[in-house]
Amino acid sequence: MKKTLPILLLSSTILMSACTDLGTYSASREIYGVEESVWYQMTPDQQNRVMNNYLAEQKRKQRALERQREQDRLFNLKLENDRLRREKEDHRNAEARRVKFEKDALERQRRELEDARRDSQRQTRANEHQRRELMRLQDQQRFEEQQRENQRRVQREQQQQNEAAAAQRAQDERRTIELQQKEFDRIARENAQRQQQQQQQVQQQREAAERAQREQSAIERQRVELERIAREHAARQQQQQAPPAAAQAPAAGQDENHQLLEESEMFGTMFKEE
Repeated sequence: MKKTLPILLLSSTILMSACTDLGTYSASREIYGVEESVWYQMTPDQQNRVMNNYLAEQKRKQRALERQREQDRLFNLKLENDRLRREKEDHRNAEARRVKFEKDALERQRRELEDARRDSQRQTRANEHQRRELMRLQDQQRFEEQQRENQRRVQREQQQQNEAAAAQRAQDERRTIELQQKEFDRIARENAQRQQQQQQQVQQQREAAERAQREQSAIERQRVELERIAREHAARQQQQQAPPAAAQAPAAGQDENHQLLEESEMFGTMFKEE
C-alpha cells in the first residue's frame, strides 16, 4: 500500500496535465476564455483586461501546478526517503538481527567450546585422578606385598628364633629337670635322713615318754602305796596309843612295822627296775 501511493500521485499529475492541454485546445475555439463571438464584441481595453486576467489565471494555475508538482515531488521524495529510511532501518535491523544471530551463534559456539574445554579439563582431571588412584593402588599393592614379604620374613625369623628358643628351652628344661632331679634326690635323701632322724627322735621321745609315764605311774603307785602305808601306820599308832589289851600287842605292832618296811623296800626296788 505504501509503495503504490507514489504511483497514484504520479497518475493524478499526468491527468491534470492532460486536462490543461485540453483547456488549451478548447481555447482554440475561444479567445482567452471567452467565446469568439463575445471576444470580437469587446473593446480593446476589455480584451486587454480579459487577456491579462486570462494570462494571470494561467500563470496562477501554472504556479499552482508547479507547486503541486513540487509538493508531489517533495511528497514522493519524502515517501522515497521514508522508504529508503525504512529499507535502511530494515537493513539495519536485519543487519542487527544478523549480527545478533551471528553474535549469539558465536556466543553459543564459545559456550559450547567453553563447555567442551571444561569437559576436557574435567575429563583430564578425572583421567589424572584415575591415574593417580591407579598409581596409589599400585603403590598400595606393592606396599602390601612388601609388608606381606616382611611379615613372612619376620615370621620365618620368628619361627627360627622360636625353634632356637624352644631348643634352648628344651635344653634348659632338661638341665633344669636334671638339676631338679638331683635336687629332689638330695632333698629326698635329706628328707629320708631327716625322717629317719625324726623317727629316731620320735622313737626316743616315745620311749622317753613311755619311760616317764612308767616312772610317773610307779611314782603314783608308790605315792598311793606310801599313803596306804601311812594310813596303816597311823592306824597302828592309834591302836598303840589305846590301852594294851594284851601282852602281845607290841610284838604284833613290831611285826607290822617290819612288814611295812619290807613292802616299802620291795616297792622301791620295783620302781628302780621300771
